[in-house]
Amino acid sequence: MKNICYELYQKLKVDEILVEKKGKYITYINVLKKLFGIGDDLLDSDKLRSNTRSYKSNHKNSDDDKDEWEKYNLSQFSEYFRNEGKLQDFKNLVYKKFENKYGFNETELRNKYEKIWSFYDQLAQEESENKLFSEDKYSIFLEDIGQKNDAIKSSSSKVSVKKCGRIFQILVGNTVYGEYDDFEEMLLQAILLISCTFLEPPNYLSKMFSFFGLVFGASESEFLGSKLRYHISAKMAYEKRKEFFV
Repeated sequence: MKNICYELYQKLKVDEILVEKKGKYITYINVLKKLFGIGDDLLDSDKLRSNTRSYKSNHKNSDDDKDEWEKYNLSQFSEYFRNEGKLQDFKNLVYKKFENKYGFNETELRNKYEKIWSFYDQLAQEESENKLFSEDKYSIFLEDIGQKNDAIKSSSSKVSVKKCGRIFQILVGNTVYGEYDDFEEMLLQAILLISCTFLEPPNYLSKMFSFFGLVFGASESEFLGSKLRYHISAKMAYEKRKEFFV
């Protein structure tokens, strides 16, 4: 019973609510005594204080670790991801972080993301009917947001997975964050990484990330970081197409 009462104190976050309020341990014990008829010999304010310190110490590392990576720079992330366990923890946590910040759980995020590529795939098919050479959805997308000659576009008018792989590696230093054969999945992971941390996209990719930030209704500072602003060409493309991504 004693341990349950101590655990309840932590679960109810009494220490956080009352903060430095004097007598908070005694007050909590007195409330339990009146509610449940607990005797004076069962609970002790000094032991509750000691239990609280122990609880905070045991939970500090895991909680700090979750918050820690949000503010990492490139070199810190590169070192952080060398630990396979931490890398996997990050990948598991980042979807929840995205949901907390922008209101889309993993399923909703993927559905909205797929709408973007489905739209540009359809647009590419329509435009290819009137051209001698066929266009793909990535080429149409890049052209739409004003990155017609962007570094990730190959000479064959198709996005090079190899080039994108290198760019994605740049985002996290020299550490391989993940190997993806699929460009769209790799880019989605880059979106999660940029939007949920202090990392900022390279300037030559700012139009692309601006567009995605607008689609998800995110503020500039949240999605791109404090220094960058949504690019005007991405804003124009979004305003022209936004009805298709609802």
